[in-house]
Amino acid sequence: MSNRAKQAPSEREPEMPESDTWSLPRNDPAASGPRQFAHHPARPAPRKTASRDQSEQRAWASFYRHIGDPLVAAEVIRILDDIGEIRAERLGLYLQAKRSLRLHKQRQLQAARIAGALRLLGRAVFVLPVTVPAKLVWRALQFMGNVLLACMPEHAAEPGERRLRDLRKPSTSVGTTDFGPD
Repeated sequence: MSNRAKQAPSEREPEMPESDTWSLPRNDPAASGPRQFAHHPARPAPRKTASRDQSEQRAWASFYRHIGDPLVAAEVIRILDDIGEIRAERLGLYLQAKRSLRLHKQRQLQAARIAGALRLLGRAVFVLPVTVPAKLVWRALQFMGNVLLACMPEHAAEPGERRLRDLRKPSTSVGTTDFGPD
């Protein structure tokens, strides 16, 4: 006889109908409650966390979810720097926050470099085509003005200046001086 037949009827496993299809287990009142797991005797039973502990755990989970935000990362670093014991417990979060701030700073530097390159390109495309010809025209006008000033005849001297020039000329006669009409 098989081992099943030797067991008492109450110890036997319930007979399952042999069929090719899977079916839900029967509604057994004993099986309807929460399943009880055997705990290892050396481990204490899991304690129920108080509502404060649960809300604190939710807050830490929120920090982990939002650590990519530089504002949250900076606040987490500030908190963990103030309280060294928590930093030792949450070292992974601390390192992620540091990484998040470093990546944020790199993104800002890259954005600044891109903005500078775009400003330079904008000046080259829009400003230089207007300003370079304008400067060239201005310099050409200045040069032409200087040339025209150089080509102009000297201004006519005043009668007094002519007379002074004549007086300064050495006279041909030695003893006579010409002081003008008497």
